[in-house]
Amino acid sequence: MAFCGMRAKSEFEIIGLLTKRLRTRGRGVIQGVGDDCACVAAGGELLLISNDDMRENVHFRRDFPPRGVGFKLIAANASDILACGGVPKWINLSIGVPADLDESWLIELYDGVNDALERFGVTATGGNLTRCESVQLGGAILGTTTRFVSRRGAKAGDDLWLSAPLGASRLGLEALLKGSADETLAKMHLYPRLALALQPLIARYASSAIDISDGFLGDLGHLAEASGVGFEVSDPKALIADEALLAIGDFDKALDFALHSGEEYQLLFTAPSDAHKTILDAGAIAIGRAIADRKLISGGKTYAPRGFSHF
Repeated sequence: MAFCGMRAKSEFEIIGLLTKRLRTRGRGVIQGVGDDCACVAAGGELLLISNDDMRENVHFRRDFPPRGVGFKLIAANASDILACGGVPKWINLSIGVPADLDESWLIELYDGVNDALERFGVTATGGNLTRCESVQLGGAILGTTTRFVSRRGAKAGDDLWLSAPLGASRLGLEALLKGSADETLAKMHLYPRLALALQPLIARYASSAIDISDGFLGDLGHLAEASGVGFEVSDPKALIADEALLAIGDFDKALDFALHSGEEYQLLFTAPSDAHKTILDAGAIAIGRAIADRKLISGGKTYAPRGFSHF
């Protein structure tokens, strides 16, 4: 296979192409490829498995605060576990670094990793170190759940929920790329506030769920495709973080900004309407509902499910 043609395919087309060449079914596998986590039955428990990587000059630059980069690495991994109704518990780290990397940068990175481990209640259980031409960071995370929540269970009439408004992460990233010294803006991107408090409710009530890493529209599109439904967002204003609206000033531009803001690591999920009050009281934001028509509708406008792709 010639890699010169890879740009003609999307990220998910490439995943599909490669997955066909793997053994993906086996004893104990409840969910394999195709969701935020794999789920396997082990020792009477449901074990969740996921991994998320970060690459220099793709996900971060070396001039970003390394402590924040380390925190974000753990947050990105833990978010996948939460999106499947689980509690993140253990992680193995895989680190590739250039031989000339300043030792103080790596130490500060690991201080940020430990900040996140403490915040999210995760234990580092091992890992691997290798030499690379650029910094490469990876995590393989495990968690447990009482009930696996996939992307596939949404039904027409289910409520659509969001754990927090969007746009702050993208605002912070743009500040970092411009070399801004504003620590408040940088932290909005590097220190995601994961919806830990919603985990028990998602495990109990959610009919489908995903975390927002590629952007709201792209990830909502994944839910729609997996569940065979569409979605109508009844309150577009609720999608926009106050910081994004204040910085941009124009509502329509701020909405577009929020719809495409990636690496938010907020939870997007559906649940039957009879759980509405319980989930609302827990602090989630009701933003719409699942519909039978396979469209993504907001404010009367139909959107394409466009999110970030590596290719």
